[in-house]
Amino acid sequence: MRITEFIRKNPVFVIVALCLLSRFPQLISPELYCDGDECVIGLMAEKMYEGKELPLFFWGQRYGFSLFECASILPFYLLFGYTTVAVKLGILSLWTV
Repeated sequence: MRITEFIRKNPVFVIVALCLLSRFPQLISPELYCDGDECVIGLMAEKMYEGKELPLFFWGQRYGFSLFECASILPFYLLFGYTTVAVKLGILSLWTV
């Protein structure tokens, strides 16, 4: 009974917790690799972090969501440096929202 009350009163917390828990095994895996899109977004976020460019479009395409993806990675670059975990956590935070 108390669990159902908690879920009803805190649905956002439950959704965020489920998003994080669903990706946790991937984040602690020794075989954590970025796919092709994540590599490009990671490089674009690196250029944005260094102040060299502001990526409005995905490199080579007219896909305008890349600015938000790069911006979601920047705080994790600040905390973890240029790592795969930083890119994955940035994308996870955007996916959770």
